[in-house]
Amino acid sequence: SYLVLPAPLMERYEEVGKSFSCTVSRTDQKMLELFMERGYFERHLNKMRALYKNKHDLLLAGVRKLPGVKKILGDRSGVHILLKMDQRRTEEEWIAGALAQEVRVYPLSEYCIDRKSREPVLILGYATMSLEEIPAALQRLQAAWK
Repeated sequence: SYLVLPAPLMERYEEVGKSFSCTVSRTDQKMLELFMERGYFERHLNKMRALYKNKHDLLLAGVRKLPGVKKILGDRSGVHILLKMDQRRTEEEWIAGALAQEVRVYPLSEYCIDRKSREPVLILGYATMSLEEIPAALQRLQAAWK
């Protein structure tokens, strides 16, 4: 990890932080400094933003056509989206159908304190998928959820 501080806070940090031991080698720290200073980090972020935007847009276009999807949530943040599904099936049934087609989707209920019956909401992540894999996965979901 790293910390970027304005000069006044840096002075205070140096006073208080002297007792902390840094577990990152100076070589690694210098490499990160140069990586950021020379603009490589910013270029990397811009490249990743563009890549994830393309994946996001491709996934959203296909998800809108899937049977059973009532509403798409969280489509403006992160590298996943939430699908509020109709109640003709439970979360488990929607997930099992996807898994039968070798597509993994996850239940939102796993992250809820109160897991009592509620509308089925599924999590679809796309961070690790390539642009080429997304249309094929959408076709398999189409078959699974018809």
